[in-house]
Amino acid sequence: MGSRVEWNARRCLDIASGLFLLVCLAAAAPRADAQTQASDWLRFEEILPTEIDPARNFGQAMAATGDLAAIGAPSERVDGKVLHGAVYVYERVNERWRQRARIVPSGGTASMHFGSALAIHDGQLLIGAYGAQAQQGRVFVYSGSGSSWSLSQTLQANVTSSQFGYALA
Repeated sequence: MGSRVEWNARRCLDIASGLFLLVCLAAAAPRADAQTQASDWLRFEEILPTEIDPARNFGQAMAATGDLAAIGAPSERVDGKVLHGAVYVYERVNERWRQRARIVPSGGTASMHFGSALAIHDGQLLIGAYGAQAQQGRVFVYSGSGSSWSLSQTLQANVTSSQFGYALA
């Protein structure tokens, strides 16, 4: 049997595939709470969208850097459009994750799966939408921080039926 930390990490991955995303945060020092022992620095925190709907696939994609995390919900219904998708931006403040923004592209379409892949780098959030433009796919590049994000660029492949944006790194 592995250590408590190894077991907790495996359990976190099991739970994260459910209806919500469970983020495992490594603490900088041991804490005296119910989830932590002197030799165990793993801490759990649930991150949930403001409205829970299991059909949105919240947590299918996630990107994080420092105190910023983006979580995709690529099956979310937006303005009556099925499988449109959305991305939720969270910021860690005083050791707690707080929702700061919900990003949906203007003029989005059904079945675009916006938020199916995510990457964050230097204040830019890349959001994959492999179903956009009749499965050709797009990657939307947003710039900003906290609650303020604006579309700065849209990327697309030069081939049809490519599902561009299916994966990002």
